[in-house]
Amino acid sequence: MTTPIITTNNLIYRYGDGTEALKGISLTLNQGKKIAILGNNGAGKSTFFLHLNGILKPLSGSITFKGERIQYTKKYLQALRQKVGIIFQNPDELLFSPTVFEDISYGPRNLGLTKDAIERLVHWAMKETGTLELQKKATHSLSIGQKKRVSIACVLSMDPELLILDEPTAGLDSYYAKKIINLLNQINRDGKTIVLSTHDINFAFEWADEIIILHDGKVLGNGGREEIFLQKDLFQKANLERPMILDLYQFLIDNDYFPTQKQIPRTKEDLLKLLSISTSRILKNGQ
Repeated sequence: MTTPIITTNNLIYRYGDGTEALKGISLTLNQGKKIAILGNNGAGKSTFFLHLNGILKPLSGSITFKGERIQYTKKYLQALRQKVGIIFQNPDELLFSPTVFEDISYGPRNLGLTKDAIERLVHWAMKETGTLELQKKATHSLSIGQKKRVSIACVLSMDPELLILDEPTAGLDSYYAKKIINLLNQINRDGKTIVLSTHDINFAFEWADEIIILHDGKVLGNGGREEIFLQKDLFQKANLERPMILDLYQFLIDNDYFPTQKQIPRTKEDLLKLLSISTSRILKNGQ
């Protein structure tokens, strides 16, 4: 049984220049899930994110967090932002202290916690993100991959229930992208809900439980991974490509290379395993 952590109802938002960025967004984000939001530039992804912890206030519509409607008082928003953390695409937007430790401890210090409590949270966040060895380093000296992990630790040190990440693997090579993916999986296994935007369709297909497709400020698709990715027309409308693994799998099915599987392969390794099994059968039957 799924439990909503955030529900939005008919969100409409217009920027000062008249650009209507959100055009009636109604969505449910389920607790404990890994959710990927897809869409081209201008689809409304970042604007939507900025509504989820009250950085932006909708022109109309409403947002509820765990069944309670979001209020826009200073006290309420301060409490909400402890529970709903946003990690921006550019990690430098979160990093401003002289050292990594000071950056990661900034949030807990502002919660009015004891020194021991702060140190426990910061140590836990650094351990989770693999940044313990970086704690004395100057943030400006870090690589982009290290900065991404430190920025996640900064938000994680507040012990939020929901993490929102805008393009977490953007600008990373495959090695550091894999580190971020492994980190997000670990955080999710520890009970956190994760919502992220990405232009990497193959990553979304492999990683997410649920998929949301935004286009021109509207929801085009919302559902389980396979339910959404099997809809070719949906991706055409959104001007998005489907995952290469899925297209190759469908080609092999259509050409009777192996029968349709109940479980569609999510990764290159899954597909290669199917190919290996099918090849073995063909060779055995040929004998």
